[in-house]
Amino acid sequence: MKIGGLTKAAAGVQAVMDDMDRSPGPDSRPARREAVEAALLWCAALIATVGLSTWLGGRVEPILGVPRWAAVGVFAPWLVFFGLHLWFCRRRESAGSKP
Repeated sequence: MKIGGLTKAAAGVQAVMDDMDRSPGPDSRPARREAVEAALLWCAALIATVGLSTWLGGRVEPILGVPRWAAVGVFAPWLVFFGLHLWFCRRRESAGSKP
Protein backbone atom coordinates (compact mmCIF):
# COMPACT_ATOMS: atom_id res chain seq x y z
CA MET A 1 0.00 0.00 0.00
CA LYS A 2 1.43 3.35 -1.00
CA ILE A 3 1.02 6.65 0.81
CA GLY A 4 1.94 9.58 -1.39
CA GLY A 5 4.47 7.56 -3.41
CA LEU A 6 6.09 6.00 -0.31
CA THR A 7 5.43 2.71 1.37
CA LYS A 8 4.30 2.67 5.00
CA ALA A 9 7.79 1.73 6.17
CA ALA A 10 9.44 4.52 4.22
CA ALA A 11 6.87 7.00 5.53
CA GLY A 12 7.66 5.88 9.09
CA VAL A 13 11.39 6.30 8.54
CA GLN A 14 10.82 9.73 7.04
CA ALA A 15 8.71 10.75 10.05
CA VAL A 16 11.49 9.71 12.44
CA MET A 17 14.10 11.57 10.41
CA ASP A 18 11.95 14.69 10.34
CA ASP A 19 11.81 14.63 14.15
CA MET A 20 15.58 14.39 14.52
CA ASP A 21 17.59 17.51 15.17
CA ARG A 22 19.57 18.26 12.02
CA SER A 23 22.34 20.22 13.77
CA PRO A 24 25.55 18.26 14.37
CA GLY A 25 26.33 17.36 17.94
CA PRO A 26 29.56 18.09 19.81
CA ASP A 27 30.99 14.68 18.93
CA SER A 28 30.46 14.96 15.19
CA ARG A 29 33.78 16.62 14.30
CA PRO A 30 36.04 14.03 16.00
CA ALA A 31 33.83 11.21 14.72
CA ARG A 32 34.05 12.55 11.17
CA ARG A 33 37.84 12.89 11.45
CA GLU A 34 38.17 9.34 12.76
CA ALA A 35 35.94 8.06 9.94
CA VAL A 36 38.12 9.80 7.35
CA GLU A 37 41.29 8.41 8.94
CA ALA A 38 39.81 4.91 8.98
CA ALA A 39 38.70 5.18 5.33
CA LEU A 40 42.12 6.41 4.22
CA LEU A 41 43.85 3.66 6.19
CA TRP A 42 41.53 1.08 4.66
CA CYS A 43 42.22 2.37 1.13
CA ALA A 44 45.97 2.31 1.74
CA ALA A 45 45.75 -1.26 3.06
CA LEU A 46 43.73 -2.32 0.02
CA ILE A 47 46.22 -0.78 -2.40
CA ALA A 48 49.21 -2.26 -0.55
CA THR A 49 47.68 -5.73 -0.32
CA VAL A 50 46.50 -5.91 -3.92
CA GLY A 51 49.68 -4.30 -5.25
CA LEU A 52 52.09 -6.53 -3.35
CA SER A 53 50.08 -9.67 -4.00
CA THR A 54 49.97 -8.92 -7.73
CA TRP A 55 53.67 -8.10 -7.87
CA LEU A 56 54.61 -11.26 -5.95
CA GLY A 57 51.95 -13.47 -7.56
CA GLY A 58 54.36 -15.77 -9.34
CA ARG A 59 56.60 -16.43 -6.36
CA VAL A 60 55.50 -19.53 -4.52
CA GLU A 61 58.66 -20.30 -2.51
CA PRO A 62 57.42 -20.76 1.06
CA ILE A 63 58.10 -18.55 4.05
CA LEU A 64 57.27 -20.57 7.18
CA GLY A 65 55.13 -22.86 5.02
CA VAL A 66 53.13 -20.03 3.44
CA PRO A 67 53.61 -18.98 -0.19
CA ARG A 68 55.75 -15.86 -0.47
CA TRP A 69 53.01 -13.82 -2.20
CA ALA A 70 50.62 -14.52 0.71
CA ALA A 71 53.15 -13.93 3.48
CA VAL A 72 54.59 -10.71 2.06
CA GLY A 73 51.60 -9.55 0.03
CA VAL A 74 48.80 -10.17 2.53
CA PHE A 75 49.97 -10.96 6.07
CA ALA A 76 52.75 -8.37 6.29
CA PRO A 77 50.60 -5.40 5.17
CA TRP A 78 47.79 -6.53 7.47
CA LEU A 79 50.17 -6.55 10.43
CA VAL A 80 51.55 -3.12 9.49
CA PHE A 81 48.12 -1.57 9.06
CA PHE A 82 46.85 -3.21 12.24
CA GLY A 83 49.75 -1.53 14.06
CA LEU A 84 48.85 1.80 12.46
CA HIS A 85 45.24 1.32 13.51
CA LEU A 86 46.32 0.70 17.10
CA TRP A 87 48.51 3.79 16.96
CA PHE A 88 45.56 5.92 15.80
CA CYS A 89 43.40 4.49 18.61
CA ARG A 90 46.06 5.13 21.25
CA ARG A 91 46.62 8.65 19.95
CA ARG A 92 42.92 9.43 20.37
CA GLU A 93 42.86 7.79 23.76
CA SER A 94 45.86 9.76 25.03
CA ALA A 95 44.38 13.02 23.71
CA GLY A 96 41.48 12.54 26.12
CA SER A 97 38.84 12.72 23.36
CA LYS A 98 39.44 16.43 22.89
CA PRO A 99 37.91 17.81 19.66
